[in-house]
Amino acid sequence: MLLRPVSNLFPIHVSNVDSNNIYLCCQKSKILVINLPTLNITRYIDIGKGATGSTFGPYSNKIYIPDWSVNGVKVINTTTNTVTNSIFAGFRPTIVGFEDPHKLYVLNSYFESGTNGTVSIINDNSKFVSDNMEVGNTPSDMLIDPIHHRIYVTNEGSPFAEKPNGTMTVIDSRLNKILGTLAVGRDPIQMIQSFGGSFDNPTNIIYVLNRESRDISIDANSNKTIAKIMLPSSPNNMEINQKTNTIYVLHEDGVSIINATSLKLIKTIPMTIARQMLLSNTNKIYVTHEGVNEKYFGDVISIIDGSTNSLIPTNLVNCDVSSVTDSKSFWLKCSGPPSKDASLKYSIETP
Repeated sequence: MLLRPVSNLFPIHVSNVDSNNIYLCCQKSKILVINLPTLNITRYIDIGKGATGSTFGPYSNKIYIPDWSVNGVKVINTTTNTVTNSIFAGFRPTIVGFEDPHKLYVLNSYFESGTNGTVSIINDNSKFVSDNMEVGNTPSDMLIDPIHHRIYVTNEGSPFAEKPNGTMTVIDSRLNKILGTLAVGRDPIQMIQSFGGSFDNPTNIIYVLNRESRDISIDANSNKTIAKIMLPSSPNNMEINQKTNTIYVLHEDGVSIINATSLKLIKTIPMTIARQMLLSNTNKIYVTHEGVNEKYFGDVISIIDGSTNSLIPTNLVNCDVSSVTDSKSFWLKCSGPPSKDASLKYSIETP
Protein backbone atom coordinates (compact mmCIF):
# COMPACT_ATOMS: atom_id res chain seq x y z
CA MET A 1 0.00 0.00 0.00
CA LEU A 2 1.17 3.52 -0.80
CA LEU A 3 0.73 6.32 1.73
CA ARG A 4 1.74 9.56 0.01
CA PRO A 5 1.02 13.03 1.43
CA VAL A 6 -1.11 15.21 -0.87
CA SER A 7 -2.95 18.48 -0.38
CA ASN A 8 -5.85 19.83 -2.42
CA LEU A 9 -9.36 21.27 -2.06
CA PHE A 10 -11.17 18.54 -3.99
CA PRO A 11 -11.35 14.76 -3.51
CA ILE A 12 -8.67 12.72 -5.21
CA HIS A 13 -9.69 10.97 -8.45
CA VAL A 14 -7.78 7.92 -9.63
CA SER A 15 -7.92 6.62 -13.21
CA ASN A 16 -6.56 3.11 -13.79
CA VAL A 17 -5.61 3.33 -17.48
CA ASP A 18 -3.59 0.11 -17.73
CA SER A 19 -1.91 -2.51 -15.57
CA ASN A 20 1.21 -0.40 -15.08
CA ASN A 21 0.04 3.19 -14.57
CA ILE A 22 -2.57 5.21 -12.75
CA TYR A 23 -3.34 8.92 -13.04
CA LEU A 24 -4.04 10.69 -9.74
CA CYS A 25 -5.90 14.00 -10.04
CA CYS A 26 -5.34 16.63 -8.79
CA GLN A 27 -2.39 17.65 -6.62
CA LYS A 28 -1.41 21.35 -6.69
CA SER A 29 -2.89 21.82 -10.19
CA LYS A 30 -1.10 18.73 -11.49
CA ILE A 31 -1.91 15.13 -12.35
CA LEU A 32 0.48 12.59 -10.88
CA VAL A 33 1.36 9.68 -13.15
CA ILE A 34 2.24 6.76 -10.86
CA ASN A 35 3.88 3.52 -11.95
CA LEU A 36 2.08 0.70 -10.13
CA PRO A 37 4.89 -1.91 -10.05
CA THR A 38 7.29 0.56 -8.40
CA LEU A 39 4.76 2.99 -6.86
CA ASN A 40 6.96 5.84 -8.08
CA ILE A 41 5.70 9.11 -9.55
CA THR A 42 7.00 9.12 -13.12
CA ARG A 43 5.53 12.40 -14.35
CA TYR A 44 3.64 15.53 -13.35
CA ILE A 45 1.11 16.94 -15.85
CA ASP A 46 0.27 20.61 -15.33
CA ILE A 47 -3.51 21.07 -15.75
CA GLY A 48 -4.26 24.48 -14.19
CA LYS A 49 -6.10 25.55 -11.05
CA GLY A 50 -9.71 24.91 -11.99
CA ALA A 51 -9.69 21.12 -12.41
CA THR A 52 -12.25 19.33 -10.22
CA GLY A 53 -12.01 15.67 -11.25
CA SER A 54 -11.33 13.31 -14.11
CA THR A 55 -12.76 10.49 -16.19
CA PHE A 56 -11.01 8.05 -18.49
CA GLY A 57 -12.38 7.88 -22.03
CA PRO A 58 -13.56 4.35 -22.92
CA TYR A 59 -11.75 2.77 -25.86
CA SER A 60 -9.46 5.76 -26.14
CA ASN A 61 -6.18 6.99 -24.75
CA LYS A 62 -7.66 10.17 -23.29
CA ILE A 63 -8.50 11.51 -19.85
CA TYR A 64 -11.13 14.26 -19.63
CA ILE A 65 -11.06 16.81 -16.82
CA PRO A 66 -13.75 19.43 -16.08
CA ASP A 67 -11.97 22.72 -15.51
CA TRP A 68 -13.62 25.89 -14.21
CA SER A 69 -10.70 28.07 -15.39
CA VAL A 70 -11.48 27.33 -19.06
CA ASN A 71 -15.23 26.77 -18.62
CA GLY A 72 -14.91 23.44 -20.29
CA VAL A 73 -13.02 20.17 -20.45
CA LYS A 74 -9.29 19.61 -20.75
CA VAL A 75 -8.15 16.58 -22.72
CA ILE A 76 -5.01 14.63 -21.77
CA ASN A 77 -3.39 12.16 -24.14
CA THR A 78 -2.14 9.26 -22.02
CA THR A 79 0.35 8.21 -24.69
CA THR A 80 2.24 11.50 -24.59
CA ASN A 81 1.05 12.55 -21.08
CA THR A 82 0.29 16.06 -22.31
CA VAL A 83 -2.76 18.33 -22.36
CA THR A 84 -3.77 18.29 -26.03
CA ASN A 85 -6.93 20.38 -26.06
CA SER A 86 -9.48 22.40 -24.11
CA ILE A 87 -13.13 22.16 -25.18
CA PHE A 88 -15.47 24.96 -24.16
CA ALA A 89 -18.65 23.45 -22.73
CA GLY A 90 -20.30 25.89 -20.32
CA PHE A 91 -19.78 27.83 -17.13
CA ARG A 92 -18.41 25.94 -14.13
CA PRO A 93 -18.32 22.36 -15.42
CA THR A 94 -18.30 19.81 -12.60
CA ILE A 95 -18.95 16.30 -13.99
CA VAL A 96 -18.12 14.49 -17.23
CA GLY A 97 -19.34 11.10 -18.42
CA PHE A 98 -19.90 8.84 -21.44
CA GLU A 99 -22.76 6.91 -22.96
CA ASP A 100 -20.72 5.53 -25.86
CA PRO A 101 -16.98 5.85 -26.62
CA HIS A 102 -17.24 9.14 -28.50
CA LYS A 103 -20.22 10.89 -26.90
CA LEU A 104 -19.15 12.98 -23.93
CA TYR A 105 -21.60 14.67 -21.54
CA VAL A 106 -20.57 17.65 -19.41
CA LEU A 107 -22.64 18.99 -16.51
CA ASN A 108 -22.26 22.78 -16.19
CA SER A 109 -23.37 23.98 -12.77
CA TYR A 110 -23.25 27.79 -13.02
CA PHE A 111 -23.79 28.25 -9.24
CA GLU A 112 -25.48 31.60 -9.82
CA SER A 113 -28.82 32.32 -8.20
CA GLY A 114 -31.65 32.23 -10.71
CA THR A 115 -29.58 30.66 -13.49
CA ASN A 116 -30.16 27.13 -14.69
CA GLY A 117 -27.37 24.69 -15.43
CA THR A 118 -26.87 22.83 -18.69
CA VAL A 119 -25.72 19.48 -20.03
CA SER A 120 -23.37 19.84 -23.02
CA ILE A 121 -22.89 17.05 -25.54
CA ILE A 122 -19.46 16.80 -27.14
CA ASN A 123 -18.40 14.55 -30.00
CA ASP A 124 -15.04 13.13 -28.96
CA ASN A 125 -13.80 13.12 -32.56
CA SER A 126 -14.81 16.65 -33.57
CA LYS A 127 -14.09 18.28 -30.17
CA PHE A 128 -17.12 20.57 -30.59
CA VAL A 129 -20.32 20.90 -28.55
CA SER A 130 -23.16 19.49 -30.65
CA ASP A 131 -25.98 20.38 -28.26
CA ASN A 132 -26.80 22.05 -24.95
CA MET A 133 -29.79 21.06 -22.82
CA GLU A 134 -30.99 23.29 -20.00
CA VAL A 135 -31.62 21.53 -16.70
CA GLY A 136 -32.59 22.95 -13.28
CA ASN A 137 -31.08 25.54 -11.01
CA THR A 138 -27.76 24.65 -9.38
CA PRO A 139 -27.35 21.06 -10.64
CA SER A 140 -25.47 18.87 -8.20
CA ASP A 141 -25.06 15.42 -9.78
CA MET A 142 -25.40 13.64 -13.13
CA LEU A 143 -26.05 9.94 -13.71
CA ILE A 144 -25.81 8.35 -17.17
CA ASP A 145 -27.74 5.16 -17.94
CA PRO A 146 -26.34 3.80 -21.25
CA ILE A 147 -28.62 0.75 -21.18
CA HIS A 148 -31.88 2.71 -21.23
CA HIS A 149 -30.39 5.82 -22.90
CA ARG A 150 -31.25 8.16 -20.06
CA ILE A 151 -29.42 10.99 -18.31
CA TYR A 152 -30.52 12.05 -14.83
CA VAL A 153 -29.53 15.39 -13.29
CA THR A 154 -30.36 16.44 -9.73
CA ASN A 155 -30.90 20.16 -9.17
CA GLU A 156 -30.47 21.67 -5.71
CA GLY A 157 -32.42 24.81 -6.62
CA SER A 158 -31.95 28.19 -5.02
CA PRO A 159 -33.64 29.74 -1.97
CA PHE A 160 -32.90 33.18 -3.45
CA ALA A 161 -34.59 32.60 -6.81
CA GLU A 162 -38.03 31.55 -7.93
CA LYS A 163 -36.84 28.07 -8.82
CA PRO A 164 -38.11 24.70 -7.52
CA ASN A 165 -35.89 23.38 -4.75
CA GLY A 166 -34.98 19.73 -5.13
CA THR A 167 -35.76 18.35 -8.57
CA MET A 168 -34.49 15.74 -11.02
CA THR A 169 -34.31 16.37 -14.77
CA VAL A 170 -34.75 13.27 -16.98
CA ILE A 171 -33.19 13.37 -20.47
CA ASP A 172 -33.51 11.02 -23.46
CA SER A 173 -29.91 10.76 -24.66
CA ARG A 174 -30.84 9.43 -28.10
CA LEU A 175 -33.12 12.36 -28.91
CA ASN A 176 -31.29 14.93 -26.74
CA LYS A 177 -34.71 15.77 -25.31
CA ILE A 178 -35.84 16.53 -21.79
CA LEU A 179 -38.58 14.09 -20.81
CA GLY A 180 -39.65 15.69 -17.56
CA THR A 181 -38.82 16.98 -14.09
CA LEU A 182 -39.46 15.18 -10.79
CA ALA A 183 -39.54 16.47 -7.22
CA VAL A 184 -36.93 14.58 -5.16
CA GLY A 185 -36.71 16.47 -1.88
CA ARG A 186 -34.75 19.43 -0.61
CA ASP A 187 -31.10 19.79 -1.66
CA PRO A 188 -30.39 16.54 -3.57
CA ILE A 189 -26.65 15.88 -3.61
CA GLN A 190 -26.08 12.42 -5.10
CA MET A 191 -27.61 9.61 -7.17
CA ILE A 192 -26.82 5.92 -7.58
CA GLN A 193 -28.54 3.31 -9.71
CA SER A 194 -29.34 -0.33 -9.02
CA PHE A 195 -30.06 -3.09 -11.52
CA GLY A 196 -31.49 -5.94 -9.47
CA GLY A 197 -34.18 -8.58 -9.72
CA SER A 198 -34.28 -11.46 -12.18
CA PHE A 199 -33.79 -11.61 -15.96
CA ASP A 200 -37.55 -11.92 -16.48
CA ASN A 201 -38.42 -9.27 -13.89
CA PRO A 202 -35.54 -6.79 -13.72
CA THR A 203 -35.58 -3.73 -11.46
CA ASN A 204 -34.23 -0.34 -12.38
CA ILE A 205 -34.14 1.90 -9.33
CA ILE A 206 -32.43 5.22 -8.80
CA TYR A 207 -31.66 6.33 -5.25
CA VAL A 208 -31.47 10.07 -4.60
CA LEU A 209 -29.76 11.38 -1.49
CA ASN A 210 -30.97 14.73 -0.21
CA ARG A 211 -30.31 16.86 2.83
CA GLU A 212 -33.80 16.44 4.22
CA SER A 213 -32.28 13.36 5.87
CA ARG A 214 -33.93 11.11 3.30
CA ASP A 215 -32.85 8.49 0.80
CA ILE A 216 -35.51 8.64 -1.92
CA SER A 217 -36.02 5.67 -4.22
CA ILE A 218 -37.37 6.18 -7.74
CA ASP A 219 -38.56 3.56 -10.23
CA ALA A 220 -36.63 4.61 -13.32
CA ASN A 221 -39.02 2.73 -15.61
CA SER A 222 -42.05 4.77 -14.52
CA ASN A 223 -40.20 7.81 -13.10
CA LYS A 224 -42.26 7.61 -9.90
CA THR A 225 -41.16 7.74 -6.27
CA ILE A 226 -41.55 4.35 -4.61
CA ALA A 227 -40.07 4.94 -1.15
CA LYS A 228 -38.66 7.54 1.23
CA ILE A 229 -36.22 6.29 3.84
CA MET A 230 -35.61 8.50 6.86
CA LEU A 231 -32.00 8.77 8.04
CA PRO A 232 -30.72 9.74 11.51
CA SER A 233 -29.12 13.00 10.30
CA SER A 234 -28.28 15.02 7.21
CA PRO A 235 -26.40 12.74 4.76
CA ASN A 236 -23.16 13.39 2.86
CA ASN A 237 -22.59 10.38 0.60
CA MET A 238 -23.85 6.91 -0.31
CA GLU A 239 -22.49 3.76 -1.93
CA ILE A 240 -24.23 0.64 -3.23
CA ASN A 241 -22.92 -2.91 -3.39
CA GLN A 242 -24.64 -4.28 -6.50
CA LYS A 243 -23.78 -7.89 -5.58
CA THR A 244 -25.38 -7.81 -2.14
CA ASN A 245 -27.94 -5.11 -3.06
CA THR A 246 -27.02 -3.10 0.02
CA ILE A 247 -26.83 0.69 0.32
CA TYR A 248 -24.48 2.48 2.73
CA VAL A 249 -25.31 6.09 3.60
CA LEU A 250 -22.79 8.35 5.32
CA HIS A 251 -24.09 11.06 7.63
CA GLU A 252 -22.55 13.07 10.44
CA ASP A 253 -23.55 10.50 13.06
CA GLY A 254 -22.18 7.43 11.27
CA VAL A 255 -23.23 5.00 8.53
CA SER A 256 -26.76 3.75 7.89
CA ILE A 257 -27.17 0.41 6.08
CA ILE A 258 -30.24 -0.12 3.85
CA ASN A 259 -31.57 -3.21 2.10
CA ALA A 260 -31.96 -2.02 -1.49
CA THR A 261 -34.58 -4.71 -2.23
CA SER A 262 -36.96 -4.19 0.69
CA LEU A 263 -35.96 -0.49 1.04
CA LYS A 264 -35.76 -0.98 4.81
CA LEU A 265 -33.14 0.40 7.18
CA ILE A 266 -31.07 -2.54 8.49
CA LYS A 267 -28.96 -0.74 11.10
CA THR A 268 -26.91 2.36 11.80
CA ILE A 269 -23.29 2.15 12.93
CA PRO A 270 -22.60 5.25 15.05
CA MET A 271 -19.41 7.25 14.50
CA THR A 272 -18.37 10.69 15.74
CA ILE A 273 -18.53 13.36 13.00
CA ALA A 274 -18.18 11.00 10.02
CA ARG A 275 -16.67 12.75 6.99
CA GLN A 276 -15.95 10.47 3.99
CA MET A 277 -16.81 6.95 2.86
CA LEU A 278 -15.60 4.52 0.19
CA LEU A 279 -16.79 1.05 -0.85
CA SER A 280 -13.97 -1.19 -2.07
CA ASN A 281 -14.15 -4.01 -4.59
CA THR A 282 -13.58 -6.46 -1.73
CA ASN A 283 -16.86 -5.51 0.00
CA LYS A 284 -15.28 -3.37 2.70
CA ILE A 285 -16.51 0.11 3.54
CA TYR A 286 -13.89 2.64 4.64
CA VAL A 287 -15.08 5.61 6.71
CA THR A 288 -13.12 8.59 8.00
CA HIS A 289 -14.42 10.19 11.17
CA GLU A 290 -13.23 12.04 14.22
CA GLY A 291 -11.43 9.86 16.74
CA VAL A 292 -9.59 10.37 20.00
CA ASN A 293 -7.33 7.95 21.83
CA GLU A 294 -4.29 8.14 24.07
CA LYS A 295 -1.93 8.48 21.07
CA TYR A 296 -3.83 10.51 18.51
CA PHE A 297 -6.36 13.31 18.15
CA GLY A 298 -7.93 13.82 14.72
CA ASP A 299 -9.50 11.80 11.93
CA VAL A 300 -9.30 8.01 11.94
CA ILE A 301 -10.47 5.37 9.48
CA SER A 302 -12.99 2.73 10.51
CA ILE A 303 -13.68 -0.27 8.28
CA ILE A 304 -17.01 -2.09 7.94
CA ASP A 305 -17.08 -5.68 6.74
CA GLY A 306 -19.84 -5.68 4.10
CA SER A 307 -20.56 -9.39 4.55
CA THR A 308 -21.43 -8.99 8.25
CA ASN A 309 -22.03 -5.21 8.42
CA SER A 310 -19.83 -5.04 11.49
CA LEU A 311 -16.70 -3.04 12.28
CA ILE A 312 -13.22 -4.46 11.70
CA PRO A 313 -10.55 -3.25 14.16
CA THR A 314 -7.92 -0.95 12.66
CA ASN A 315 -5.62 1.84 13.84
CA LEU A 316 -5.08 3.65 10.54
CA VAL A 317 -5.06 7.39 11.28
CA ASN A 318 -4.32 10.78 9.77
CA CYS A 319 -5.73 9.98 6.29
CA ASP A 320 -8.88 10.41 4.20
CA VAL A 321 -10.30 7.75 1.90
CA SER A 322 -9.70 8.41 -1.77
CA SER A 323 -10.25 5.80 -4.46
CA VAL A 324 -10.04 2.13 -5.34
CA THR A 325 -8.67 1.34 -8.80
CA ASP A 326 -9.06 -2.42 -8.59
CA SER A 327 -9.28 -5.18 -5.99
CA LYS A 328 -5.64 -4.73 -4.99
CA SER A 329 -5.00 -0.96 -5.18
CA PHE A 330 -6.32 1.27 -2.43
CA TRP A 331 -5.39 4.95 -2.33
CA LEU A 332 -5.49 7.39 0.56
CA LYS A 333 -5.33 11.18 0.72
CA CYS A 334 -3.18 12.05 3.74
CA SER A 335 -2.97 15.41 5.47
CA GLY A 336 0.67 14.81 6.40
CA PRO A 337 3.34 12.12 6.66
CA PRO A 338 1.85 8.87 7.94
CA SER A 339 2.07 8.40 11.67
CA LYS A 340 4.13 5.54 13.06
CA ASP A 341 0.82 4.15 14.32
CA ALA A 342 -0.83 4.44 10.89
CA SER A 343 -0.78 0.77 10.03
CA LEU A 344 -3.47 -1.78 9.30
CA LYS A 345 -3.85 -4.86 11.47
CA TYR A 346 -4.64 -6.92 8.38
CA SER A 347 -4.05 -6.73 4.63
CA ILE A 348 -6.59 -4.73 2.62
CA GLU A 349 -4.96 -5.88 -0.62
CA THR A 350 -6.28 -9.43 -0.31
CA PRO A 351 -9.48 -9.92 -2.37
